[in-house]
Amino acid sequence: MSDDKVQIGLGQEADNALKKLVDEGVFLNEGVGYKFGVAYALSQGTTPDSVDIVGNKTKFAATGLDPDGRLSVLVSIFLPDIDRPYWAAEKLADWGVRDLARRLAAHEDLAEIMEQAVR
Repeated sequence: MSDDKVQIGLGQEADNALKKLVDEGVFLNEGVGYKFGVAYALSQGTTPDSVDIVGNKTKFAATGLDPDGRLSVLVSIFLPDIDRPYWAAEKLADWGVRDLARRLAAHEDLAEIMEQAVR
């Protein structure tokens, strides 16, 4: 895992969406929203290889966002063949934040989205 990312971010569209979600009070801060994006993408069966990030913008040091390593473990549990969990998390967060923002813009209920994600 030595070649894993140490700085992780989002594409421009996802970055804008994350900022808006925080401004609207959906998430307490961007770190929480980023982590939710990863978990949400995993719950929807998204794989990192299926995500293209456009205009990647660095947002966090991986160890600053994930000081206890739980995010890395989550990715490794759901994607055991991935040996670069932060690379995968970056792709998953980008997809998850964009999809969540799209669904909320279509007036879907956040509680229902979250309920579907844990089924």
